[in-house]
Amino acid sequence: MLFNDKTPIIAIATAPGRGGIGVIRLSFEADLADPILAALFPQRSIEPRRVQLLPFLDENNALLDHAVVLYFSAPASYTGESVLQIQAHGGPVLLKLILRAALTKLAFCGLRIAEPGEFTKRAFLNGRMDLTQAEAVSGLIDAASEAAAHAAARSLSGDFSTPAAMIELRVHNVVIEMNEAELLEKVMSLATEVVNKVLDICPDRIYCTMPAVPYWTAAGLEILKGILK
Repeated sequence: MLFNDKTPIIAIATAPGRGGIGVIRLSFEADLADPILAALFPQRSIEPRRVQLLPFLDENNALLDHAVVLYFSAPASYTGESVLQIQAHGGPVLLKLILRAALTKLAFCGLRIAEPGEFTKRAFLNGRMDLTQAEAVSGLIDAASEAAAHAAARSLSGDFSTPAAMIELRVHNVVIEMNEAELLEKVMSLATEVVNKVLDICPDRIYCTMPAVPYWTAAGLEILKGILK
């Protein structure tokens, strides 16, 4: 996969298995919006940010389902590109049929199955979120406790997008993994002290570009371990 591939992508966005609702998401460049919408929903007017109940037809124009359709025009979307969400009934076979029909109808624009995490990757590349927020998407999905979910939600909202706050997030996650929630308040109060100590060690790196983040984050955690002993 290219670093900044602009090819239209599609994927089933809901978890595998049967459910009441299944979501299929597409992301594509703004100049492809009109032909893509026309190919999927011919003779229909699709308006941005308006919920519409529309018939979805397969590649042979046979009805598959009546789906709730949401269209977000670029750049005001999750990925920063134009995004289309098709919410149908959540049967695995039905969702695969919709996916196949979309791939067939949109072959003209090179539509392909998205790689894991590619929607969030595009959001990052298009400036819709920073690296910390992008990581938080996975953290929120994988959260195994209420504390972890709250931490990921704060990160996704941008609360952990400064150097001090990023160390705070790492510390928060370490405490959660250690099952020592009683240390959380104390650890959070040490975030500023940790940053100051990291500045003493690597002042030329603390405000460098994102690739330097693991360096000073790791340094901060090593210092923190010593503080907590």
